[in-house]
Amino acid sequence: MARKKCDFIKGAKAAWFCEHCDACFSDSCIPEGYDPRWGKAGPVCILCHAPLIDARAPHLQLPFWQVLPYLLVYPLYWRALLLLLLGAGGVYLVGAGMAAAVFSGVYASLLVRYCFQVMDARAMGQVEPPSLLDMLKPDSRGLFWQLLGLLALFAAGIWALAYWVDVRAAIGVGLLLGLLYPAITMALAAHKNLLKALNPLLFGSLVASMGLGPYVALVAMLAFVVGGLGALGYGVLMPYAGQWLWPTALLGLGYIALVVHALLGYAMFQYGLGGVSEQSAKAPLGDSAFARAKALGEVKVLEAAGELDRARQSLRGLLDICRDDIDLHRQYQKLLYQLDDGDALAGHTDYFADLLLRQGQSKEAVTLVEQARKHDSEYRINDLELAAPLSQALEKAGKYELMVSLVGNLHRRVARDERVADVYTRVAKALAGPLKQPQKARAVALYVVKTYPHCAGAGAIAKLARD
Repeated sequence: MARKKCDFIKGAKAAWFCEHCDACFSDSCIPEGYDPRWGKAGPVCILCHAPLIDARAPHLQLPFWQVLPYLLVYPLYWRALLLLLLGAGGVYLVGAGMAAAVFSGVYASLLVRYCFQVMDARAMGQVEPPSLLDMLKPDSRGLFWQLLGLLALFAAGIWALAYWVDVRAAIGVGLLLGLLYPAITMALAAHKNLLKALNPLLFGSLVASMGLGPYVALVAMLAFVVGGLGALGYGVLMPYAGQWLWPTALLGLGYIALVVHALLGYAMFQYGLGGVSEQSAKAPLGDSAFARAKALGEVKVLEAAGELDRARQSLRGLLDICRDDIDLHRQYQKLLYQLDDGDALAGHTDYFADLLLRQGQSKEAVTLVEQARKHDSEYRINDLELAAPLSQALEKAGKYELMVSLVGNLHRRVARDERVADVYTRVAKALAGPLKQPQKARAVALYVVKTYPHCAGAGAIAKLARD
C-alpha cells in the first residue's frame, strides 16, 4: 500500500505512486500529472521510468470500514467542533419556542451545506474538515433545498404508500430508499444536481463502481453509526440533559451528520467517485511554466535520491531554455558545489557572475566567485569580458586578495587586449596599497608599461613601476 507522504519532499502529501520501485511523489515532484503533455501513458517514475498511478487509486487506500474509528473523532477537529458548539450554544441562548425553531432551521441549513463540503473535502483526500468560511458563501446550487426536497419526496412517497396501499409496502419502500440513500447522496455531492442524482443509471453506476458487497457494507456502517450513536445518545445523555435537552439533541444530531458525511466522502475518495483535486482545479500552466515545473520536480527527486549527475543534466536542460533565470542558476550552482567537476563549476561561475553583473547585482557576483573559490582553490577567471567588470566589483567590495588570486596571470589565459592593462592596474594598486606587497605591485606595473605603453592610465601605472 502506498504511503501517505512524499518520499522526497518533507511533509508533502503523496499524489503519485510507483508500484515498481515503491516510491511516492508529491504534486511538486510530478506537477500537472493529468496534463496530456506528459504523453499518452501519463507521468512516469523519475527514478525507474515505470508508469505512475494516482496515489488515490482505490487499491492503495484503506477500506472505509477500517477508518471508522478515525471518522468517529473527525467532528472533534477544531473547525467541526466549533460549528457543533455554535449550534448548541446558540439554541441555548435563544431559549425555547419559535426563536429556537427558527435558529435550528437556519443552523440545519448551514450544517447541511457544511456536510456537503465535508464530503467534497474527504473525496479529495483532505484529512481535516474544511474552512467554516466556505459555509457562509452564497449557495447558488441550493444543495440544502435539494436535499430537503429529496427527503420530503421520500417521506411523501412512504406516507402515500402507507395511506393508500399498505403499511408493509411502505416499510419495504422505506427500506429500499434507505438502501439507495447513500448512493443518491454521493451522486448529489459529486454532481450538485438533484435530478442527476435521482437518475437510476447514475447512482446505479456509482454502486457498480464500488461493488455490491462494499456498498452494502457501507449502508450497514451508516445504519450502525446513525442507529448506534442515536440510541447511545438517547439512552445515556437525554435522561440527564434537563434544560440542555434541545442543545444536546442538536449537538448529537450534528455530530452524527458529520460522521455520516465524512464516511460517505471517504468512500468516494477510496473509489474515486467524486471530488476534484486541488491541482486540477487550478488553471493549466503554460508550456514554458509546465516545462520548468516538470524539470524542477525531477531535480528535487533526483537530489533527494542522491542521483546528482542526473539532477544536473535535468537542470542543465532547463537552463538551456531559461538561460537568464537567476533562480535557476543559483540552484544549478549549489548543485555543482556537490559534484567533483571543477571545469563545470568554473564555466558556470563565469557565466553566472557575468549575468549578475549585467543585471546590476554586483554584490551577489562577488559572493558567488568567493564561494566558488572556496570550493575549488584552482578556480580562476578565464574570460576577459568578465575579468574587467568583476575586478572592479571586487575592488569596490574591498576583496583585494580575492581579486588578485582570481585574475592573476590573466594574460596567459586570454588573447592580447588592452583590457588586461585595466585589470592589472587594479591588481597593482591593490598590491601596492591594502595588500602591502610593493615588489609584486612593481612587477605587475612593469609588465603593463612594457606590454601596453599607451593604455589608459599609463602615467599612474608607470609611477607604480618606478616606485
